[in-house]
Order: sequence, then C-alpha cells, then structure tokens
Amino acid sequence: MDPAPPEEVATPDTSITLQVLLRREWRTPDGVAKALDVLRANGLTPTGSGAATISATIPVDKFEEMFGVKATQVAPQPPDRADFGRSGGYVSPDLKVPDPLVTCVDSISAAPSHSYY
Repeated sequence: MDPAPPEEVATPDTSITLQVLLRREWRTPDGVAKALDVLRANGLTPTGSGAATISATIPVDKFEEMFGVKATQVAPQPPDRADFGRSGGYVSPDLKVPDPLVTCVDSISAAPSHSYY
C-alpha cells in the first residue's frame, strides 16, 4: 500500500453534514419530497435522499442555534498499517430533533465528511 501524502488538500469546512432518518409514515416518494421542503425551509441543504433517509448540510453557526450544542471538529486521519484512516468533519453529542422537524424526522445525527487522499 502506498503511504498517504503528507498533507491533504482541503477546503474550509464551514458546514456540518447531517444524516436524517424519516418517520415511518414519511417514507414514501411524496413524504420524502415534503420532508425535503421542510428541511430547506429550516436552513438545511439536502445533498441526497433515499427511501428512509436524507443527507443534508447546515452551517456551523446555524447547527449550534438549532440544536443547542456545539459540534467538535475532527481532523482527518490518513490510513496507516493498522487501519483504513478516518474521515474528518464534525461530531456532536446526541441531537434532539428540533420542533420544526419533529413531524417528519425520527432521528438526526452529525456525520463525518469524506476525506480524499
């Protein structure tokens, strides 16, 4: 295996990636479409969706305002002989689903972003 380059090329990370699990009754094509609208209306930017989940980003300051907790930035870790590395991004304590999203969202969590080496 080739060693990882000494530094990765990165852009400033000013947003947090979220994984959103929809409530069961919203797991239909129409429900997902409506949930996407709800997320957008509340400052989240959807980046992908499936039958039961939506990925979205939110600016760091809006995240802290919406969830009432600080996210911790984590640096990426290149792979070495013992593992496959780790993505950088943000981690947070467990998140309470905010009131504007509670009708359609079952759970929500911060997800680390992908690293490219």
